[in-house]
Amino acid sequence: FSKPMPAKSLLEVQFPIAQLSLESYIERKAGAAQFLNSLGKWWGSKPLVLTRAIILGSLFEAASEPDRWPEDLEIFLKLLAFDNAGMWKRKTKALPAALCFPHARKEEQHLFSDFENWAKRMKAGDREDRRALERRVFYTLPHAQQRSYCCRVEEIDGPPEESWQEINAYCGTTAQCLPEWVEQMSHRRYGRRLRVGDAFSGMGSIPFEAAELGCDVYASDLNPVACLLTWSALHVLGGDEDFHAKLAAAQRQIYQEMDDWYLRSGIETSAEGWRAAYHLYCKEISVPEWDGWKIPVCPSWQVDTLHRAWVELIPDSPSKRFEFKVHFDQAGYDSAAKGTKQGTDIVCPQVLWDLLQQQGKTANATRAIKLNTLIENHGGLRRWEKTDIVPRPEDFYGERLYCIRWIKPAKQDLAGKETEPQQLIYREPLPDDLKMEREVVMKVQELLTEWQEQEWIPDWRIQDGEKTRELIRTRGWTHWHHLFSPRQLLMIGEFSKRFAAQPMNIRAGLIIILGKLLNYNSSLCPWAASSSGAIGGAQNTFYNQAFNTMLNSPSRGWLQLERQVCIEHRRCSAFEGEIDTQLGDARMIDAVCDIWITDPPYADAVHYEELSEFFLAWYKPHIRACFPDW
Repeated sequence: FSKPMPAKSLLEVQFPIAQLSLESYIERKAGAAQFLNSLGKWWGSKPLVLTRAIILGSLFEAASEPDRWPEDLEIFLKLLAFDNAGMWKRKTKALPAALCFPHARKEEQHLFSDFENWAKRMKAGDREDRRALERRVFYTLPHAQQRSYCCRVEEIDGPPEESWQEINAYCGTTAQCLPEWVEQMSHRRYGRRLRVGDAFSGMGSIPFEAAELGCDVYASDLNPVACLLTWSALHVLGGDEDFHAKLAAAQRQIYQEMDDWYLRSGIETSAEGWRAAYHLYCKEISVPEWDGWKIPVCPSWQVDTLHRAWVELIPDSPSKRFEFKVHFDQAGYDSAAKGTKQGTDIVCPQVLWDLLQQQGKTANATRAIKLNTLIENHGGLRRWEKTDIVPRPEDFYGERLYCIRWIKPAKQDLAGKETEPQQLIYREPLPDDLKMEREVVMKVQELLTEWQEQEWIPDWRIQDGEKTRELIRTRGWTHWHHLFSPRQLLMIGEFSKRFAAQPMNIRAGLIIILGKLLNYNSSLCPWAASSSGAIGGAQNTFYNQAFNTMLNSPSRGWLQLERQVCIEHRRCSAFEGEIDTQLGDARMIDAVCDIWITDPPYADAVHYEELSEFFLAWYKPHIRACFPDW
C-alpha cells in the first residue's frame, strides 16, 4: 500500500440503467442496420452502446463525496450523448408541427402557414427560426420522447463541441473526441493505454467498441466461426483505407467473374435471354392410397402477392404426376392459399380427387392423410450418403422445380435511353429449363468428389445434436452439403474456389462473404409470397435459431446475391490500439488486461456448437490457410 489506491470509478457507484436499457433495446431492434450485421450471422451479440458505457464508466473517476455523484452522472451522460446537447446532435427527424405550435412565440407563428409541411421548403431565415424553436421544444421533452427523433449513439462520433468544454473542465482533460478522453483517463489511472479483454467475443461487439474508443484489445472465443467474426469486426470494419479498398475491389472482381461465368454457361439464362432471380422447388411424394399418384407438396401455391401469381396443378394421368402452370388473377390467388400440406396432413388436390372419384378409386380412400403415416408406411426415410446431392427414385421425398422468377432486362434505344423498364416474370419451368436442371445435377455429380477433396464443397458428417437431429429425422440428411440444392452447391463451390487465390489478408476478409452465401442460399430458406401487398421473396436460413427444413424452398440466382457479395461495410478509421484475436478455451487464457468485459454463453439457450458447423464445414480450408494457429 505504498501507492495511494485509485479513486473508485463511476461504474462502481452508479450507472444510468434506464437510459442504457432504452438505447440498447433500440440498437438491438435495428436489425440489419446494426453496424456489425454486415459481417454475417451470429447470436447474442452485445449492444455497442452498453460496451461504450462500461468502458467510459470504468475510467470515469467518481467523486469521493457522495453529494457530488449527481454532478458525476450529469457529466457522464454528456460523454454518452444522453444529455440535451448530445440528443440534439443525434436528432435526425423534425418535430411535428402539433408539438411545436403551442410553444411558438408570436413572431414565430408564420412558420406554420403550411401546417402539414411546416418543416419543408422554407427560406433560409425561416429554417433557422424553425430550428431554434425545435431546439427549445426538444429540450423540454423527457429522454424517452427525445429518443424517438434521434439516431443511435454509435452513429455519431461522440458528444458535441459544447459538451467537451464542460467534460474537460470537470475531468481535467483536454480531449476533443472519445478516444482522446479514454487515452488521457487511461494514462491517469493505469499509466498506459487501457487494455480491454473479452474471453467470449462471439460477434465481436465488445472488442470492436473497445477498439473504436482507442483501447488495446484482447479477444478470444472457443468457436472458430465466432473468432472469425471478431477478427472481421476488428480488421474488415476497422482496417486502414488501403485494405478497405483492396477488399472492396476483390469483392467486385469475384462477383463480376462469377457473373461472366453464369452468362457463358447459360445456367441461369432463359431461351429469351432473361436472367433467373429464383428457382422455386417443392417436395414430391408418392401416395399409394391415391392410386400411386405423385403429389407435389407445398403449404401454399401462392407465389407473389403483388402480382397475384399462383401455381395451378395440372394432372398428367399417363405418368400419374402433375405439371405446373403459373397464373395471375385474384380469384385463383385466393384459392391457392391452401396447398397440399395443411397442418400435419397431406391433402389430395381437388382436381385429382375428382378424377379418382370418376374412376371409382375413392371408396376406401380419404382425401387427407397424416404425413407421418405416409412416412411410416413407406418404411421411413433413407439416410443419405456422402455422394448424394439429390433424392433417389426410391426415396420418400422427391423434388420438383415448379416455378421460376425471371428478370427481363430493360430495353434501351441507340442513345442509351430506357424504352422499356426491367420486368419480373413468373413462369412454370419449360422443357429447356428442365433440361438445364438435369445438366446442373450432372455437372455437380461430376465435380463432387474432386471438390470435396479440395474442400470447396464440405464432406463433414452432421453430428447428432438437439438442433441438427431435425435434419436427420425430417429429411434423412447426414452431411452438411445435403442442405444445399445442386444449383446452390455449384454456386457456392465456384465462389469458394475463386477467392482462395486472393492474398491471405484479403482471403480472410472474404470468408464472411462465403457465410453470406450460405445463409442466403440454402434449402432451409423459406419462400414468402408476402401478405402485405409486397413482392414475394426468400428469407435467410437463420431467421431463427434452428435448422428448419422446408417443403418448398427457393434457390437464389446470382443476380439476387450482389448485395451479399459486394457488401458495403461501415468504414471506421484504423484503430490506434493493439489488437489480438485468438482462438481458445477461456479457462486457458494467460493474457493480462486491465478490465474484462465478457458475456458467457447462455447455457443451452443457443446451440452455438451445432449452428456454427453449418458455416465451419465450408470455412475449413480458408480458416486453415489464413489462420494456421487456429
